[in-house]
Amino acid sequence: MRNLFSKKASVIALVLTLCFTLVLAGCGNGNNSGNGASEGADSANSSSDPATASGKLTVWGWDKAWFEGTAAKFNEKFPNIKLEFVEVSAGII
Repeated sequence: MRNLFSKKASVIALVLTLCFTLVLAGCGNGNNSGNGASEGADSANSSSDPATASGKLTVWGWDKAWFEGTAAKFNEKFPNIKLEFVEVSAGII
């Protein structure tokens, strides 16, 4: 009986170790350069200066008053990004 328990414990430990290893491998970004920058990123998007970022974001929500205040604060930091609001129902389906 003791030998059976020892084998079960070993198999469980092996499976848990394998699961833990897979979880940690999934958390990696696959970039081995060590500098944290993505190799395929545009030079404009990889800049650390938010004022150089540009584009358009669409925000879906039900509270336009909240969006307007938040968008104003957002555009202080990211002036070249256009925000568009799409109002959706807040009701439960």
